Amino acid sequence: MFLVMTCALLAQARLMNAEGDVNVLKSRVADPSEAVKEATALLKQFLKHEEAREYERCYDLFSSRYKDTLKKESGIRNRDEYRNMRVFQGLRWRNSNIKDTRVYEGGARVLFIVEITFAQHIFGERIVTERIDSTFQLVKEGRMWAIDAWTYS
Repeated sequence: MFLVMTCALLAQARLMNAEGDVNVLKSRVADPSEAVKEATALLKQFLKHEEAREYERCYDLFSSRYKDTLKKESGIRNRDEYRNMRVFQGLRWRNSNIKDTRVYEGGARVLFIVEITFAQHIFGERIVTERIDSTFQLVKEGRMWAIDAWTYS
């Protein structure tokens, strides 16, 4: 059981390199504090959808670069395939807490450290409940913020 969770987490970590190459937006934002406020609102929306297992809505909050990475690395081409992958993983988030926020590139990129409590379910039975930290990298695509990378630490 633990092996399934470990494989899923490793695959996700490989996909979501938070310190990786970011070419979405390299310009400065007029007000970095406003950027943090907007990015935080989007991340909170994502966390709410994740906890409610509304995975299709989570997919909608990913950047185009991240969606391309999902497609290339895992063959996930759309929100339905993303939902199927998340359901298969069996990880159910129960509680999320933003622990740290870091601003890069003058507010064009915001990094969050989030503590997540989750339970892993296999065949409908809870196997384990754990707490881990995740790193989310958000970037601004045009006028909207989007999740550009996500790793489990």
